Amino acid sequence: MSSAAAQRPSSGPVNDVVDATLLGQQLVTLPTDVLVKILRLVHEDLLKQALAPPGDAANNRRHLRQRTLRTAKIVYNHRTCVADCQIRDMSHAGCRVRLTGAANLPRHFELKIVGLAETKLCEVKWRTQEELGVLFVA
Repeated sequence: MSSAAAQRPSSGPVNDVVDATLLGQQLVTLPTDVLVKILRLVHEDLLKQALAPPGDAANNRRHLRQRTLRTAKIVYNHRTCVADCQIRDMSHAGCRVRLTGAANLPRHFELKIVGLAETKLCEVKWRTQEELGVLFVA
């Protein structure tokens, strides 16, 4: 803490400005409402990381995924090839798909979810031998 900040008397929980160190180098003065927003974002991110299972890619997601167990089909190679799969979790922006031979699938494919009329166009964002993380592109 700087000597100026240490000498300043505390005015209680409601301040017009709060001193904060950014990037560990520069002392700046921020309005309280801005600092509160920053702290809320950091807190939410830390809470998500703390609750995520070890090794889970959830820490890099922009949208929270809901766990599910749905049957689907991956359609690729100009709709001449089909692979059965299970959707393990899903958000409005993407999903995690489990199937044997996931490493051999192309980067783009169609995903037909059993029980839904629409087909999702997908782009693979990450893969393992048995799972894919996909982004819905259309």
